[in-house]
This record gives sequence, C-alpha cells and structure tokens, in this order.
Amino acid sequence: HFCGADQHNLPALPLPSMGGEVAVASKAKGAPGAVWPLWKLILIALPQLGVQVLWCFIGPNSAPYMLHLGMGHALATLNNVAGPITGFFTGPIVGATSDSCTSKY
Repeated sequence: HFCGADQHNLPALPLPSMGGEVAVASKAKGAPGAVWPLWKLILIALPQLGVQVLWCFIGPNSAPYMLHLGMGHALATLNNVAGPITGFFTGPIVGATSDSCTSKY
C-alpha cells in the first residue's frame, strides 16, 4: 500500500475519530476513507510495547554487565550508543528502499 507512493498518490494518514475507531483519510481526491477499529491498532502496536519494556530493563544494566565481563569503561558505555547510531542509518535506508519499492504487497 505504501510502496510506489508518488506526489499525486500519497499514503493514507490515520486520523482519530470518536467511538474508538480511526478514520484513514487519503490525499487523493474522491478516495473513500477506511475505518480501523481502535482494538486493531492496539493489537498491531503490542509487539512494540514489549520491545520498549525490554529495553527499559536492559538499558541501565548493560554497562555494569559489560564491566563484569571484563570490558573497559569506555567500551562498556560505548555499547549504549550502538542502538541509536544504528537507527540513525537504518531508518533512512529502509525508508528510501520502501519509497522505491514496486511490489504490490
């Protein structure tokens, strides 16, 4: 659905609505909006919640654990910036690849 988006056929934008549903409005003129129930959006977001809770526990404990394994102080704390640095490069690369995707899925 988001593959092959160009200037005239922009991807749909989710808009909150009353009644626990989310209307999806399209920028294309005359395109009907789909309605997604709130429970379905919550269900889609649940795996990300698990990842965030996991990082809440791993983040503060990673440097002391690395020190326990014998790493130096500089390398043990450098481990904490590996995720943000990787995300800094991965996000734009995946986004550019997705924008040029021509798959129908």
